[in-house]
Amino acid sequence: MLGGVIMKILLGTKVNPKYIQLLQNVGLENGVELQIIASDDKSVLEKEVLDAQIFISWWSTFDPKYVTIGNELRWIQTLTAGVDNFLLPEIPERGIMLTSSKGIHGVPMAEHILGMLLGVTRGLFDLRENQRKGEWAKPRVAEIYDKTLVILGLGNIGREVAKRAKSFGVRVVGVKRTVAEVENVDKVYGAEDWLAAIQEGDVVLSILPYTPKTCHMIGKEAFEVMKESAIFMSFGRGDVVDEQALIVALQQGQIKATILDVFEKEPLDPESPLWKMDNVYISPHMSALSDHYMERAMMILAQNLDHYLKGEPLENLVNFDRGY
Repeated sequence: MLGGVIMKILLGTKVNPKYIQLLQNVGLENGVELQIIASDDKSVLEKEVLDAQIFISWWSTFDPKYVTIGNELRWIQTLTAGVDNFLLPEIPERGIMLTSSKGIHGVPMAEHILGMLLGVTRGLFDLRENQRKGEWAKPRVAEIYDKTLVILGLGNIGREVAKRAKSFGVRVVGVKRTVAEVENVDKVYGAEDWLAAIQEGDVVLSILPYTPKTCHMIGKEAFEVMKESAIFMSFGRGDVVDEQALIVALQQGQIKATILDVFEKEPLDPESPLWKMDNVYISPHMSALSDHYMERAMMILAQNLDHYLKGEPLENLVNFDRGY
């Protein structure tokens, strides 16, 4: 217990007062009085970060200079699962811990991924267009039952997708850094064998994080070994996919279709040929959106705050060598 201690926490977002109280209660339980300031105004953040010990932020409210001027900073918690914009060498050099909200996106992204896939295979997008035109027409449809889904990345999101896919009778193949049994996954490949894995896929789903090693990892060679009947889905980071190679693969019929939620540059250029291709289905980097988002983020934060005040290891600690 750290009786009598006052600790300053800076939240780079406006939040419901109930979440401020949640954090205050964690402090009280550990004998620490918390001074919590919440704002999305960068002028306020620049001033208040000077003596804050803990900073919680979105990408949009984070500025690299906060690391330099925040002399008391000991811990930065992101409100996102991805940490691309936070990977500054000054953070580990100063001994500041960086943690993410990894695990927050599993449910909404899994629902979105399966929803988009079913929309394509069951012709639901075509039905909507037919409805607008007043046409009584039946699109060609297919089942995902007994098909093989290859998931590149078996973290929380990948496991949630696998769980839901199995309920549709899908065979699930996964790729992860180290081979190990994973619930709801029929076969697991090691990261070095990912090209062999994707050859099995009727659907190939990338939910890989961006790192220097994964940049443009999925390109010409990958599309050449996929089935011509394959549907490729990109829901991790856009830079993992060589977009030009994907466009060529679609134009040449190397794969059947693609479902994209992330892109190399966002928003996607209005002039990109992807917009007008009949075998491309786009959502604007929104698969993680949820009406439960902040609730889950605050629960992760509260749990980590409790660990921090007790001097225990933090969850979702970012490994700067791996980049996530």
